[in-house]
Parts: sequence; C-alpha cells; structure tokens
Amino acid sequence: MVGDTPAGANASAIIYSLIETAKACGLEPYTWLRCVLRDLPAAKTVEAIEALLPWNLNEMPLTNHGAPFSMKPSSEVG
Repeated sequence: MVGDTPAGANASAIIYSLIETAKACGLEPYTWLRCVLRDLPAAKTVEAIEALLPWNLNEMPLTNHGAPFSMKPSSEVG
C-alpha cells in the first residue's frame, strides 16, 4: 500500500490535493486529470504548465468516446 511509507503518503497527498482543487474549481477531476496527463508532455514553458492548473482553465477540449468534451462545469455548458 502506498500510504505505508512517507514517500507513498506524500504521493497520495499530492494527488488528493489536485483532485480536490479541480473539484473546488468546478471541474470534473477525472476528465481534468486526463487532459493534464495528455497535454503536460507538450508543455515546454512555465506558462504552458501553469495553463493546465485547474484555476487557470476556462475550457479544455477532450475527446471522450469520440465526442468533444468541454472542461467547463456542466452548469456553464450550453
């Protein structure tokens, strides 16, 4: 189990923090995380990396089962 070591506990705390921050910003955490993991390798500058943070997103495209998906909260999509 990852929480059995200090490094595992730290890794868990980081991912939990990211997920809760995405929720607080009105994003669906799994979708946001998929977008970040997809786009992070192409981010070559600090600005490009910061643009992926949940509080900097207005809309991020994601293909979900062949259909475009918006990162906007469902209450704002329309």
